[in-house]
Amino acid sequence: MTLAKSAAYVRSCYSENDNTASGGCNFFVQPFLESDRASEYVNSSCTCPFGNNACTKDPICFDSGAISSSKDLGINLPETETITVRRVTTCAPIDADRYATPWIDDVTESSRDGDAPSNTSVRYYQMGKGKEGCYNLADEWYQKNELPENNLTTTFCVAKSSRRYLPSAYTIAAQTVYLNKEDASDFIPIPDFAPVESDVTLMSLLNKADYTQEVDDPLFFAHNKSAVSAEATFLTASHDLSVLGCTEKYQVCNTANRLCTPLTGQYAVRQSIANNTLQLSPQQTATFTLLSDGIWAMSLQWAFKVLGADLLLAKDWIYTIDSSGSSGLPPDQWHREVENLHNMSLATLQRRVAEFANPSAFDVSPEVSSIEQIRSNTPTDPLLRSLCDLQKIRSSNHYSVSVLGMAIILGVGSVLILLDWVFIQQIFWWRGGRRLAKRLDWQSTGTLQLYRLALEARGVGPWDSHDYDFPILMDGEKKFRPLTEAEGGAEMARLDPSQGQQYGYGGGYVNNFGGNTAYDGGKYSVLPSQKGSETDVKIGEAK
Repeated sequence: MTLAKSAAYVRSCYSENDNTASGGCNFFVQPFLESDRASEYVNSSCTCPFGNNACTKDPICFDSGAISSSKDLGINLPETETITVRRVTTCAPIDADRYATPWIDDVTESSRDGDAPSNTSVRYYQMGKGKEGCYNLADEWYQKNELPENNLTTTFCVAKSSRRYLPSAYTIAAQTVYLNKEDASDFIPIPDFAPVESDVTLMSLLNKADYTQEVDDPLFFAHNKSAVSAEATFLTASHDLSVLGCTEKYQVCNTANRLCTPLTGQYAVRQSIANNTLQLSPQQTATFTLLSDGIWAMSLQWAFKVLGADLLLAKDWIYTIDSSGSSGLPPDQWHREVENLHNMSLATLQRRVAEFANPSAFDVSPEVSSIEQIRSNTPTDPLLRSLCDLQKIRSSNHYSVSVLGMAIILGVGSVLILLDWVFIQQIFWWRGGRRLAKRLDWQSTGTLQLYRLALEARGVGPWDSHDYDFPILMDGEKKFRPLTEAEGGAEMARLDPSQGQQYGYGGGYVNNFGGNTAYDGGKYSVLPSQKGSETDVKIGEAK
């Protein structure tokens, strides 16, 4: 569950460091843990980690740098009680054919679905002795007693019948060897792949994809043409099996005294901590106990065994789930795969630490919750249990607010308002008697004042003259009425100028009192009336 969630999290939140791609990226204290990328050209330490020039391409390295248990993983402890962990991943394609036997015919495979066993041809890859003998990609068909005597160093094998039984475009298997921990390892490597201050994982890839164009990537190399019909031609894998070799190194540091373990395999780091190399405090020791669980979970061994081919980004280019057809891949596809593996390891560490305090709830079996299982295995160490209350996790139901920022905004805003109320008015009062005529002329000829004068000429008023910049009516509730068809038919009606009439707003009544009803009954709107009229005349209406 943790690995599957971590893989999905990397897709959403580690992609080009775009932590805004999804709302789910705001769960951890740090949305993503950034790593430095290096190659042999820019970093002399990034060289092929395997002997005898086993790498076919220059390796690629990813260094997480020092990941703080407090700032990056959210364990709320002071700097003196903080520790850091570092992860370095180095990977390169392996010349698998160099370690492969020729095709061996007439090898009996296990019965399948009750059918009688049949013979097939098998090719063995001798990179180390696997605990289960030959680890075939289709199944563990060939056990120790079924292997030729000269194949006891077989790590992987591939059978020609695999292409018939395996429906997926990609099938992967992995074998891991841990430094100083043989009982946790999957195989005993030959000298070329023996761990040197690191843990080693070999991933094999059986590629059945049918590409629409040639693929030059060394891990997915496909140049074999396969004609499905006269019109359709696909490119298939050029190698029977491809292998990617990776090493993992870890380092833990005490931020209080700046002591660090060597950059080495994870079990060698644990041994160094057990020997009190870092002189950790009891609280730091409890923190390392929690982090060591995350370090164990972030190993590539579990990523490959739990998720299998679902880890591959190349699956995104397959047309359908059940199809082997795929578009072409870029020549650096293996770089992207390695970066994704490294990022998924970091996301697993983040999730493993956070879930110690806030575990995911799911049913492990009918009516049995995972929470119940966790409660039955609660740690007894009080310092380790106290980390549950010290874990920081972002909540979508709450928001963090900067009190200092709010105080600055409110303080500065209040000062500006007071200045506007007091200081500006004082300036006007102090300058009130200077150049009064020019100032009044400037104010009286403003745009809004000119509008006021025009309206006053039409009889609209009275006006409040206290604010010279923004003249307003004394009675602000009065409104101009729009003309309606029932009241006149025309928006404006021209009266006869020879009779002393002016333009009037439609729908109004001109009466002998010099009044007009166009402006709210004529209380504040007075237009010159028709001369000599003794009765109200509706403007625009024929007598």
